Amino acid sequence: MAVGQAGSSGEAKARYMTPVNVFRTRQAEVPIHAFANEREEAFTAGRQTGFIPLDLGPHYGCNYLATTPLMLGRYAIIRAGEELACDLFATGLAGYVLRGVGVAICPDRSFEWASGDALLLPAVGTIIRAREDAIIFCITDEPLLSFLGARPSASVPAIRYPAEDIERQLAAVYERGDDEDLTGRAVFLTHDGGGAYGTTMPALISTITTLEAGGVQRPHHHNAAAITLCLSEDELESVVDGVSCRWRHGLVQITPPCAVHAIYNRGKSRMTSFVSQDSGLFYHMRTTGFAFD
Repeated sequence: MAVGQAGSSGEAKARYMTPVNVFRTRQAEVPIHAFANEREEAFTAGRQTGFIPLDLGPHYGCNYLATTPLMLGRYAIIRAGEELACDLFATGLAGYVLRGVGVAICPDRSFEWASGDALLLPAVGTIIRAREDAIIFCITDEPLLSFLGARPSASVPAIRYPAEDIERQLAAVYERGDDEDLTGRAVFLTHDGGGAYGTTMPALISTITTLEAGGVQRPHHHNAAAITLCLSEDELESVVDGVSCRWRHGLVQITPPCAVHAIYNRGKSRMTSFVSQDSGLFYHMRTTGFAFD
């Protein structure tokens, strides 16, 4: 059969494309976006146990959930005395406990968690049980695997990052003082399998990022998209490609890839946020594209 001819029923057919410029694709861009409605739903008293996805899949033309093309954020709501089972198409789940106390029951181990802790959990076979009403913000790489049509061959370990340990690490970061190359005072939440890049999942990093009262994060850009959960109550503002974005405790915002962005802490206390980026891919490809602006 000649190449390009239609085959029998059920047989794949050849297609050809001859674009003038393959780099000028017509795709919806990653937007500057704050998930205000989802935040209000998550913090509504009496909300039943379940996930609240931060989904922009239809915007990207995806037939799966996606916050950015490679990352998916969710609020996990667990009522006191109830549990939430995780059976997700991902290499793992990274989370931050906004509210509540409970236990994570994972395939290889179980541990207790509380407000202010960060978590890394296997995406399959994990049960999150709450002893009091809980809200956990979660990040996975589900859109990446869905795009590849791949199943994870391995899972991340189950790890608790206690709030007190995170605070000790941040204190050590602040003791280092200033540096002209400083992008922010942050702690990477990683593990033995995170390698030199300090990833949580192979393609994703998760960090606790801070900014001192009155401080300004220098304008910069990079190729990775960012999903940021605000953990502060004070007067905070980010400027992304010239657009002002007001922050609020528990609010999740997207910083698009390559967007010039900076953060301004005009309050009287330290800013804290939980940030996830698809940086692992760009580290591996040697294409982080970072620069101060």
